[in-house]
Amino acid sequence: MIIQLPQKYSINLVRDILSNNATIEFDEIQVQQSRDSFLTFIKNSQQQIYGFNTILGQKMPQPIKDLQNYETKQLKQLLECNSSDYLQQDLCKITLFVLINNLIINSGISLNTLRQLKDVFNSHIQLHLPSTNFNTQYYDGSINWAILQLIKNISEYDTIIITLTKSLSFATLLYNTHKSLKYIKMAFITTSVSFEATNGVICAFTQLVNEVKQHQGQMEVAQELYNLLTVDDEESDLNISLKRITNNILQDAYSTRCIPQVIGAALDQIKFIINQIESQEIGQRAYDFEVDSNTKSITDIIYNEQNNNETELLLIDYLAIAVSEIGAITERRIQRLMNPKLTKLQEYYEEYLRDEESLFGFQQLANQASNLIQKNKKYCHPVSGDSMPQTTHLEDINNNFEDSILKMQHITQNTIQILAIDMFLSARIIKKLEQKEGKLIHSKLDTVVQQVLLIENTIQVAQWLEQFIKL
Repeated sequence: MIIQLPQKYSINLVRDILSNNATIEFDEIQVQQSRDSFLTFIKNSQQQIYGFNTILGQKMPQPIKDLQNYETKQLKQLLECNSSDYLQQDLCKITLFVLINNLIINSGISLNTLRQLKDVFNSHIQLHLPSTNFNTQYYDGSINWAILQLIKNISEYDTIIITLTKSLSFATLLYNTHKSLKYIKMAFITTSVSFEATNGVICAFTQLVNEVKQHQGQMEVAQELYNLLTVDDEESDLNISLKRITNNILQDAYSTRCIPQVIGAALDQIKFIINQIESQEIGQRAYDFEVDSNTKSITDIIYNEQNNNETELLLIDYLAIAVSEIGAITERRIQRLMNPKLTKLQEYYEEYLRDEESLFGFQQLANQASNLIQKNKKYCHPVSGDSMPQTTHLEDINNNFEDSILKMQHITQNTIQILAIDMFLSARIIKKLEQKEGKLIHSKLDTVVQQVLLIENTIQVAQWLEQFIKL
């Protein structure tokens, strides 16, 4: 798959970037014209340009000089430290794409450097971040510096241009939005299987009930679940058969009947973030050119000194809460799976739980899910709200972006593990229920259950879910 640059950002684009055969191409003539115009402007310019001023040899006011000396020291420290912090390679790939995509149009980058960046992307070279054990407002640019280490014969101009081009913060937002939407799709499958294992009440997912609130996400999720759980508006034979055991219960617990409202709210939040990504130019360069419309030559360089990640931080905080809630409602259903009295299938469940000495092992999984959701609650603390100055004399507001990367990594890993535990336990309970009743669930879910039954542990179930769910 060839992706022609430049591209507008979208979730579909993220999917294409992450495909194993994705390569990028761009118009080299356009890049060279921008470079020539940039060099001409630099040669003729007599004004101070923050970010390019050291190379231009301009005299700067003392406060600016002091700030630049501090930044230079930090960048030097950044380059000298060991590359010890592993960054998810999918995130690295998106970060590199964002960097290149933002450099294509009027950045002043040289064609030679951009060709090398393209080769790095197309050859799938692994990238690593420098250590984060020091305070720097350039963490967002640190992946750019890691990329710079792979480029040969890079000029001073290109070094500054790449450093001043934001990529990691926006790439983190893109990557986690894509993953969050995928987890919604996973939740549809795991919820449906869990519903069958607990003999849920299908009317909670009908449009008649869910249209009352006129909550778009709720209606979409309810319809998706209803379609998975019924054929021609009929429940599975297993579910109907078990109704005599549960005495045709009128409604389920909140963790089952309120799934459309909770996951629907998460879906709406993710769609809001997707809209923000697609409708706004987030994650662009820290500078821009004024270009004469007639001559196409650069007339000025405008540097945005407000280099702050608040937009990305806020949106990632929203994502963190949405993904955590998907795990939270799933964890509550897992507790029901382990408590026969709550499901009213006591005879069936107790026989299952005693079988093959599984009680301790499966209860341990339920405890693990509970522990993971407690951790997620802690990780949901908003990074965007942490705007306390960290040092004297310097503007260090919201420069701990690495916290957003790490917290989303923890929350997403924990949530998919919770979904995997739900799927693992539900599939095995359904197998026992079907053997006891001589009745089956619908074939579209049975195909999923049969695949999960072949998997030995929840870690492998999580890996299977990642492969099974496609956007």
